Amino acid sequence: MTTVACSLIERVMCSDSIYLDGPESGPVRKLWRHDGVLYGMAGYLCLQRAAKAWLRTGRSPPRGNITLLALNSRIRTWDPLNGWIDIDTKQFAIGTGQQAARAAMLAGLTCAKAVRIAITLDPLSGGRVRSLRLPEG
Repeated sequence: MTTVACSLIERVMCSDSIYLDGPESGPVRKLWRHDGVLYGMAGYLCLQRAAKAWLRTGRSPPRGNITLLALNSRIRTWDPLNGWIDIDTKQFAIGTGQQAARAAMLAGLTCAKAVRIAITLDPLSGGRVRSLRLPEG
């Protein structure tokens, strides 16, 4: 349903930009910035608002089909079953296009090009590539 990838090397997070909900589809933003951290989301679009509220307030986390990717000075993922997990690599991806994106980054492509390849290979990812960059420092 999505491809979200990030790179500590480039200090960037990229995603596809389409949602699919049965016969409906349309453009969507899957990336956001909060307290100096870049976040990307894979899973049900209706849970994105709940995830943002949880990160803002610290109240109850969202439940359901959702995975978050976080990038600041490290990479972490979160899902309702496992909680936060530190990732020991400099590049990572989540979503249905994650394998294609991770393979492309391992082959030396940029994060944005890796997501573009995932969009080409994964029928559940689509639209244009969107990016957010960490500030220098």
